[in-house]
Amino acid sequence: MIIRMGLEKREVKTYVNILEGKMSIKVRPGTPGAIERKNKKQVIVHELRYDQISGYLTGFNHRTGEFGVEFLIDLLDDGTAYQIQVPWSSRHTKCFLVSCPNIDLKLPVTIRPYKFEPPDKKGKSISGLNVIQAGQKLPPAWAKERIPPMVKLLDIRGRPVLENGIQKWDSSDQMAFLWDSANSWATKAGLFNT
Repeated sequence: MIIRMGLEKREVKTYVNILEGKMSIKVRPGTPGAIERKNKKQVIVHELRYDQISGYLTGFNHRTGEFGVEFLIDLLDDGTAYQIQVPWSSRHTKCFLVSCPNIDLKLPVTIRPYKFEPPDKKGKSISGLNVIQAGQKLPPAWAKERIPPMVKLLDIRGRPVLENGIQKWDSSDQMAFLWDSANSWATKAGLFNT
């Protein structure tokens, strides 16, 4: 058993969120180029926004935080550690988990979020992220038919459960499949051993 003693530097991470189809990093007020907005707690924060982030994938995980379960993606670029944080059952998480088994861990990866409104669905936006390597968007690792579908939530009388007039869905089986499959790939690839 090796016991480490002495002085060590702790790992410093830059935390990244995805907002409005952009990578967002909190900064101090007055930072050139920063955007001001109110967060979920109605506190004014200042952020820099970026189209994408690149680096070597060093890990991914999930945890329960202040705003529910979050999905975390860890990247390392030129000695700087980044952690992307998104809600667990979001399209961002699903897009990453479905594509990650196609990542070559020896090469840097680019994560590029998106948000758009389809012409045929006015007022409804679609968001997610693309996982890109060697200039190519990585395809899904599994056929859509293999992934369990989301299930409409129904009340005890069999009526749809609505929130603000919108049907609520349960993605538990879908997220369990995606997590188990991606976690199995990452373990075999040695990602969690580095």
